[in-house]
Amino acid sequence: MTALPTSHDHRIPLQGGHAGAMGDPRALWTRVEQSRGSMAESRAQLVATQYARSRWDYLEALQAYTDCLTAHHRPVPYRLRDELRLLRSTCAADTVY
Repeated sequence: MTALPTSHDHRIPLQGGHAGAMGDPRALWTRVEQSRGSMAESRAQLVATQYARSRWDYLEALQAYTDCLTAHHRPVPYRLRDELRLLRSTCAADTVY
């Protein structure tokens, strides 16, 4: 069972879960970059379902990476934090429709 976000935890439930706190930061960052590239590629192809899936993959990768940074007591850069917040809101909007 996936826990629902609380007022202090703004993460949305992810489909595959993630192991950000346990993962290797370099490997997680590589996953972030690959997911970002995949999302940009699918957006360019204008395939709505593929773009939505790649956006979710990117959200999962970015969330795992930021969880890893937090677990290692490292700061999350503002740009990544803001991008994650934006992705959460757009992906949450996708599930409403």
